[in-house]
Amino acid sequence: MADELTVTAGLSYVNTGVSMSFTGTDKVTIAANFALRSLITVTVAGMALPLGGVTTPGYVLIKNTDTTNYVVVGNSGDTLPIQIKAGELALFRWAAGITPYVISNGGNVVIDYMLISV
Repeated sequence: MADELTVTAGLSYVNTGVSMSFTGTDKVTIAANFALRSLITVTVAGMALPLGGVTTPGYVLIKNTDTTNYVVVGNSGDTLPIQIKAGELALFRWAAGITPYVISNGGNVVIDYMLISV
């Protein structure tokens, strides 16, 4: 089978006479049949993102359900470059061979996330 995964994203910006938008959809063929959706509590100590049966994370969607604190996502040994502020979400393709790591900037933060193995 082909094109098992559909990824759709968009941004729309309007401010002081400036208006622009960008949307895109990709169809992706999945080599493995592993996916996970879960809620977890992230602390300031940080943790590896639980992968369940997903051995090679491909696409990752994370929603920060907190109303105050942000979370950062990256590799535990490096700078964590992805920041998801309170109430926001992020969709990205994860680099092969790196375990996703998440840290809260303050308090316990619940995130809702989905991983698709590719």
